[in-house]
Amino acid sequence: MKNSEREKIIALLLSGDQTNIELGLTLEKSQAVDLSEFWEELSELYRLMYKKKGSRKTWLRLLTIDRVEINNQKVNKLPTAIVNLANLERLNLDGNLLHSLPEMGLSNQKLWALSLARNRLEWLPESIRQLTKLKYLCLNQNPLTSLPDWLGELPELHRFSAYNCRIESIPEGMRHAKMLDWVVFNHNKLQAIPDWISDWYNLKELCLGWNQISDLPNSFFKLKKMNRLLLCHNKFKKIPPRFIEMQALNDLDFGYNDLSGNVSMIGYLTNLERLDLERVGLTQLPTDFNRLYRLRYLNLANNGIKDLPDWIFDFKALVDLNLMGNPLKRGLKAELKRQLPNCKVS
Repeated sequence: MKNSEREKIIALLLSGDQTNIELGLTLEKSQAVDLSEFWEELSELYRLMYKKKGSRKTWLRLLTIDRVEINNQKVNKLPTAIVNLANLERLNLDGNLLHSLPEMGLSNQKLWALSLARNRLEWLPESIRQLTKLKYLCLNQNPLTSLPDWLGELPELHRFSAYNCRIESIPEGMRHAKMLDWVVFNHNKLQAIPDWISDWYNLKELCLGWNQISDLPNSFFKLKKMNRLLLCHNKFKKIPPRFIEMQALNDLDFGYNDLSGNVSMIGYLTNLERLDLERVGLTQLPTDFNRLYRLRYLNLANNGIKDLPDWIFDFKALVDLNLMGNPLKRGLKAELKRQLPNCKVS
């Protein structure tokens, strides 16, 4: 009888509803039920969150909060109370020593943002699979070599980041995560982009820098909503001919690819506002670039450029032009600063 009463009272306390919480506290006192283990869990969670001991009165506040942050505390195991907070919407556990998570599920149906960056996860905890309202998932800087197919079962997932892990491929199951509009895979070991990439038709931002990618599948060019694409520090030798179809792009980074200066087709992406072509083997700007008058940020550093065409002086939208590391002719920078007074020239 005591166990059933104990479970009933704990359920009331964890309901997230103030009326139920007060009823639970009343029952705890009137029936003399031992909830010492429950309060110990809450006190530990409070200590981790606020770095102080607190009291029963302050621990009670945790029962209705919607946000928990436990960052950079070298925590290797979480108190199970954290997975029972009914109103929890955002959970940030960055910078700890976690290898796994407590079982999560029915109690966390409001959770929409989960950040696990800079931990020691070698695989993704299965419990995340139950978080059907999850919109944002950050796994940055974990020693992950692979991702589970079930990530595609998270119907509300919009933003996903796995920066600086050890991921070698994007699992096919992720093709079903059709709500994704922001994806980061920088600093991994990707060698190819899957043919099914067009299933992410809502994608607006994709960051694939610092990988080993050398080409893009034809299906990639069906991503008509893409406005930001980062492909720097890969193994591209040429820009695919169909790249001209990416007309929604306004931010493109192809820096540190051995393109031998063959970048003229970028000049047809007339909505570009930010363009990074650092160290791509340029010796001169292609004539087709004269269409890119909307550019605000242009990085041409560490190429072999000696001079720029006169039409560059018509790029009045420019606010930042990086020419560092080029063998520029004498006086060019001074002339650029004179004719483009609102532009930082470096």
